[in-house]
Amino acid sequence: MTFINNNNNNNNNNNNNNYNNNNKSWGSLSSFYPPSTIDSPSPSPSFPSFFSFPSFPSPSPSDVQILKASLSTTAISTTNTNNSNHPLSSSSSSSSNPLPALHVGRETMVFQSLMSHLNTSVSAGFDYSVVPLYDERYQYWLGTALSPEQKEKASHSAQEGGDPFLQVTSWCNQIVGLLSPRQITHESLSLPFPGAPSSSHPTIKEQIAWATHLSLPAVLASPPPVDCTLAARYGQIINQALLGLSFTCIWVEVPLQDELKTVKLEDLPPPPPPIGASSPLPASSSSSSSLSKPSKSSTWWRWCKLREMCDYHASLFVVIVLTPDLPHENDLFVWESEPVRAVMVPSDVFLTNPYGYPCLSREHQKFLARMFRQRVQVIVRGDSGEVSSENSQDPYLQYIRYLQRKSLQISDQDAFEEPYYDYLQAPLQPLADNLESQTYETFEKDPIKYWLYEEAVYKALCDRREKAEKQEEGIVLMVLGAGRGPLVVASLKAAERAEVKVKMYAVEKNPNAVITLKHMSRTRGWEGIVEIVSSDMRVWKSPVKADIIVSELLGSFSDNELSPECLDGAQQFLADDGISIPANYTSFIAPVSSQKVWKDVRNWKELKQFETAFVCKLHKFVELAPAQALFKFSHPNREEPINNTRYDKKVFYSKGDSVIHGVVGYFESELYADVLMSINPDTFSDGMISWFPLYFPLRSPMMVSEGERIEIHFWRCVSSTKVWYEWCVSVAEREISAIHNPNGRSYYIGLST
Repeated sequence: MTFINNNNNNNNNNNNNNYNNNNKSWGSLSSFYPPSTIDSPSPSPSFPSFFSFPSFPSPSPSDVQILKASLSTTAISTTNTNNSNHPLSSSSSSSSNPLPALHVGRETMVFQSLMSHLNTSVSAGFDYSVVPLYDERYQYWLGTALSPEQKEKASHSAQEGGDPFLQVTSWCNQIVGLLSPRQITHESLSLPFPGAPSSSHPTIKEQIAWATHLSLPAVLASPPPVDCTLAARYGQIINQALLGLSFTCIWVEVPLQDELKTVKLEDLPPPPPPIGASSPLPASSSSSSSLSKPSKSSTWWRWCKLREMCDYHASLFVVIVLTPDLPHENDLFVWESEPVRAVMVPSDVFLTNPYGYPCLSREHQKFLARMFRQRVQVIVRGDSGEVSSENSQDPYLQYIRYLQRKSLQISDQDAFEEPYYDYLQAPLQPLADNLESQTYETFEKDPIKYWLYEEAVYKALCDRREKAEKQEEGIVLMVLGAGRGPLVVASLKAAERAEVKVKMYAVEKNPNAVITLKHMSRTRGWEGIVEIVSSDMRVWKSPVKADIIVSELLGSFSDNELSPECLDGAQQFLADDGISIPANYTSFIAPVSSQKVWKDVRNWKELKQFETAFVCKLHKFVELAPAQALFKFSHPNREEPINNTRYDKKVFYSKGDSVIHGVVGYFESELYADVLMSINPDTFSDGMISWFPLYFPLRSPMMVSEGERIEIHFWRCVSSTKVWYEWCVSVAEREISAIHNPNGRSYYIGLST
């Protein structure tokens, strides 16, 4: 948990500048320094972790060195997973992991004593309470004592008054303030006016100021109004309040279902005939399509406008309110990319099962399950009635916790990846930088990738068994980019399984890794079998031709770590009938909505960052259409002359209303025969942890409606010194972005060592 205050924001900016001034890569699967311990200062003991405030990843210069270069590896294969040698066949891979903490609050409008109410809520199992900051009937502030007259008036109602001596830790840990009024009108936004009497209803800003004074972690604001003028005024008030906050956040309530109902055009009466016409228009001239929602007037659109008016402020979040009827699926998925802090579940949404206990419909359960994966909180609105004497927990609360246990299973891969969710990392510069030992160690912890390589080498050796019997040295196998030896080990295992003799060359340009390779050769008995070569594969003069070359040069986008350029230079010592592993690889792209990562890119406040591709394990995101294949490279490359520049345009149709924040990149690779290694979601190799997707930001987000055409133009450019990408996006031929990263001015991969 990170708390944002003015000092922290300044530190973030300073650290971001340090990152920009550092040309070396940073980022990824460091087992020693997970991001959660790097980008966040120690949490204040006065605040609860369940209010987790927003943070921006911003490693210090020392952290940059510690984490340099770690995450551009690979995913797993979907083939042959029934093999007993497959790492996932072990029962240890299915070990259970603890569920993330689910924090549940209760909204209460009426209570006798705040202290008593908090104690009752805690006893019932709730973590915090959502209570009004200002009592509209008796006109007093939360946490203040009443005058004798007010006490006398309150004595005849259920509400007795405030608690002036409530401890600060209770304000910080157990209370979210509820802003009033709950329905925004012109009158509520215009009062009080300058010089108004003190009894006038306090403004939203005054209520937020009081919440900040009490050290409340958050306030819950009313839904954005439908009226455009009201919405603009409401946005101005919220935005002004946000600019004055240090740690208190604003949660905006947004119901899932729009007040306006879906209407089918065929259900409407026919339009009147044109002037002068004697009969109505023919049936063929009227559309029979269904209006799935009022254009640009759904609750998400209203939230989107408010978020835009507040310039994506880091302290602005949304609380989704479940409605008895849920909207169409295409209106639900969009929330997965929004900064949802909690889901509000009103008591009237619950059903009653045959045993008399509360439950939710199957569709509500599915939606909550999706939100649980986003690590949101839950707020129960309304009274659950009497609490059972056998169990003091609130029945609504019990059911919600049951749903979480039922719907959310944390795999080992999930547990490993969670510290890296939505965490931006710079991709490797494979030729410019030599990897450090801990980076190699991180890569080597992925057993699936090396099992796939072993399987590919095994099948290739089996296909070359006859040739091996005719050669004294057997099959000549070269590992290009051997690192600390995991591919050497995998290849030797494959040779043992295939019962094929091999002569191996392990080529590595990093002199430090070569030292480790030579040590392994001495201690593991590789002498005479494996020859260690300290050289760049592009310039090494091989004494023999290779029957098989094996390399692991792939990046998150397949070719973004210069695998084509490296292997093209190395194929000079591959036999005419030689095999390359991998045989080919293809990049994939899709339009993506992810407010979280886009805001983190913007936080650097530089054009350079918007024209840089980032490795990122996207979590709070929505892929707006299935990924499509982009660039393919095959080896050996028999083109004359070899040309690795590429251009392509891909057309997508958005599955719903959303905002495009960038392009996500994946890859698939056929290692050999039917051995597939992929991080493309449609063919993902289960269990792989070596590669996260690549994220290409857009400078300005682009609004898109359901079914609208999205075009993505992509270039892979090559010069004598560097390789870079350029990209641009257009929506429905009405809006087009700038071409990002022209001439590689902000981001490129250098060809020189």
